[in-house]
Amino acid sequence: MTSKPKAQLAPLPRTEILVYWVLSFGSHLYSFYQLHRFSKDHEASLVREFQLEKGLLKGFKRDPLDFEWSFWTEWAKKSLLWTLIGHGVVSRLTSTFYPKLRLPALTIYGVLAACSVLGIKGVSLLLVHLSLSFSVAQLRKPALSWAFSLLLLSTLHIQPLQDIQRRWYKSEEEYYLLLFSVAVCGLRFISFSLEHCWSPLSHGGGDVVQLSWLFSYTFYHPFFYNGPVITYKDYTEQMRRPAEESDREESALSYFLLRSVRIIVWWCIAEYMIHVMYMHCIQSNETYIEILPPWALGGLALALVQFFYVKYLVLFGLPSMLATLDNLVPPQLPRCVSIMYSFTGMWRHFDEGLYRWLIRVGLQRQQMKQVIPDVPPPSNTFQLFLGDPEAFPGQMRYIIPPAGSGSTLGSPPWWTCLENLQRKSLQTTSTGSFRREGAVPLLRAPSGCLSFSPYHPTEEAHFSCLYPRSCSLGHYPELMTIGESWNVDELVN
Repeated sequence: MTSKPKAQLAPLPRTEILVYWVLSFGSHLYSFYQLHRFSKDHEASLVREFQLEKGLLKGFKRDPLDFEWSFWTEWAKKSLLWTLIGHGVVSRLTSTFYPKLRLPALTIYGVLAACSVLGIKGVSLLLVHLSLSFSVAQLRKPALSWAFSLLLLSTLHIQPLQDIQRRWYKSEEEYYLLLFSVAVCGLRFISFSLEHCWSPLSHGGGDVVQLSWLFSYTFYHPFFYNGPVITYKDYTEQMRRPAEESDREESALSYFLLRSVRIIVWWCIAEYMIHVMYMHCIQSNETYIEILPPWALGGLALALVQFFYVKYLVLFGLPSMLATLDNLVPPQLPRCVSIMYSFTGMWRHFDEGLYRWLIRVGLQRQQMKQVIPDVPPPSNTFQLFLGDPEAFPGQMRYIIPPAGSGSTLGSPPWWTCLENLQRKSLQTTSTGSFRREGAVPLLRAPSGCLSFSPYHPTEEAHFSCLYPRSCSLGHYPELMTIGESWNVDELVN
């Protein structure tokens, strides 16, 4: 029996799209304005309670309670901004005059820069972790490498070790920087160990070559402290490419200037937000949240989310720019959370580097099953995020259709057990389009956990017309996200 062709979706009128954008921006700006008014009305009490800092703008105070922003801003002023600039200078000089020495030069520079900030003792701790991870990886046992890497990371929570490491530094900020560096480097050690376990014995050269690549990967300065994360496989493949394959040489200066201006603009937006809206102080006191007007409460939620987005545009923007100039392909910068259609899109596109890392290191689930057969391996967790119906087989699972447009004729009740649903090869919707068998991404979770089904197809079609660049997420057309299509199979190869 031949199936009818899928109905063509007509684009929305431009006028309607314009109306939606105006309403979206208008609601954002009005809610921000209401939050600003509330912040100014209660500025005196906020100053007394939270010690608002003197602002960069005349007549404004500055909200200092976002730890990440304050922490990395202070470290950028002290040293990190200058060491990143130094990395860029070393990279350009070696690329121009001594291309064959570029990789060793960047590695040596990264080690020296880390020593200047973390001190000899801090770098020595990282070298101990590096050497132990490298030694365990030689056994080529993925489960053992996983377990040992987690054991190394767990040492960050041992109180006696914390006390010893705190005595190395004069301030808590220096100790926290060491913690962040060890944690991020731990991700790199896991990536290297698993790639080494999976590679053939004759692949990648001898132990000295592998160790040198691990040093380069670990101490690559733009990604050293805070990311973004890049897998060992991607790093080595991209660094091995000849310099002439890069098309950035002729436009490197223009790219650098344009990207620098964008980063400065993002930084200005982030600073402006914490000068005119004291959202972090307000959210720290339940009393303020209870007396917030409805529009200001919505503005508080939007401001916190948007500030988080802009903050990581800055924190990831500068390292990504330097990595691009080094002929690497860094992860894409976060996407605006206000145009994300699903939480799956948030998971994939806000921190693309971490997403790719998790997908890559979760490949070999069979080895994990052999060691711990009753515990789902990491890749099942990633399948859960991706909406794979084969994650956590044999467990109870539920479907919860959304309210509103999803509650149409033919939809199941507000909750329905999967085993009671009769699914056909093709289900015709009320709009005349078709849905393939298994297309509904069911999030299988242990008993008691609930998961969400996608929106109704009419809502999906409406969204795809409103955002022309939207496309399907992986194998599930119902989950939409802005931007380019992703294929999970390509990510892990």
